[in-house]
Amino acid sequence: MIIFLQPMNRNTWQWLARSRLAEAKILFKARKHSGAYYLSGYVIECALKARLSKKFKKNIWPNSPLFKSIFTHNLVDLLKATDLETALQSGSVDLRANWGVVKDWHPESRYAKQNRTAAREMLKAVDHHQHGIFQWLSLHW
Repeated sequence: MIIFLQPMNRNTWQWLARSRLAEAKILFKARKHSGAYYLSGYVIECALKARLSKKFKKNIWPNSPLFKSIFTHNLVDLLKATDLETALQSGSVDLRANWGVVKDWHPESRYAKQNRTAAREMLKAVDHHQHGIFQWLSLHW
């Protein structure tokens, strides 16, 4: 069982997503491409969990075995748990392409070396001003 030190509510997940995006940009500019790649994916995990929090009483993330299926880092599974999968599929070609980049992220990425190109593509897919997955999710949380 996961025990959070503070209540993980929608606001906390939103704050984490925004903060990790800012950190990913700093890391990319500092040529820390592996860290930028990893945090960029984590941004989407947090944003999806912010969306999922809307489903729970007082937007507080449940700390219960009954909700075990949402205690995942798999972005595809998290998207399925939201009601946004159809909206994504009917989104723009660019939005869907960006999801294609982002969806394969996993927490084990923190152990992998990423080059500048991979980090740039991930950060772009997450943060594109018009078709970024983070921007799209933030409209729905």
